Amino acid sequence: DASSIKASLVLWGGDDTIDNATLRPLYKAVSNGMDRVLAKLEKNDNEEDKTVKMKIEAAKKRKQTYMLLLLETYKNESKINSEVTAYAREASIYAIRDPITLFSTQRRILSLPAVSALKKSESALYDLLKIFMEGKLQDYRDFTAMPDKMTVFATFKLNEDECMRNMCLLSLVSLASEHEEIPYSAIASTLNIKEDDVERWVIRAVGSGLMDAKMDQLRKVVLVERCAVRQFGTKEWTALKHRLDKWKTNVKGVLDALDKSGAVADGQ
Repeated sequence: DASSIKASLVLWGGDDTIDNATLRPLYKAVSNGMDRVLAKLEKNDNEEDKTVKMKIEAAKKRKQTYMLLLLETYKNESKINSEVTAYAREASIYAIRDPITLFSTQRRILSLPAVSALKKSESALYDLLKIFMEGKLQDYRDFTAMPDKMTVFATFKLNEDECMRNMCLLSLVSLASEHEEIPYSAIASTLNIKEDDVERWVIRAVGSGLMDAKMDQLRKVVLVERCAVRQFGTKEWTALKHRLDKWKTNVKGVLDALDKSGAVADGQ
């Protein structure tokens, strides 16, 4: 991984501070090496060989990780050339195709100057990427309702059904980050589905690893225990403060109850 590469450079005589110019060709070599691995694996791929498919997915994940590390080394937009733009485009397409698997790793993608530069050269792709990183299902629907934007799916070979499924999951995660208890009706409204389908989507979201939750079927509510945060701004800080204040009040209540119990016991 990236830390191993840096550790090896230090071991070979470098200092603790490895500059971007040194790391750049190494990240590029790993990324390009994954292309060769993928070409070989995909040549031997067949529908029934699950092992090969797992290796292909692992190689794609590794390539995406190193493409993002490579793009991070370009801090100045003036250094971004056509080759760097191609890496930014490919990384953006992967993040749209699979925003779940590398959720934490890809969360910073919009902050990369090379990706931000796509606003000029590939505006529709950038807009779609931003929706997948920060937006909700309604944003996605608004995007797909614009004919000039819809061409992005064919241009970059993006599966619309898969994109819709992923946006539903991400929208559910966004909803879960805003509420500790979510009525089935709120989820059904957010995802534009029937209430009978709510539990299936919650199970999918839990299975993705982006949230932990329990379902109260009698009350028809989802109890959120943990969820990933897609973005963290003023609104999220306010929600966190509210939760901490609530936790503080609950703890104080428990401590007061214990003090009273101790006083009663001493009196006896």
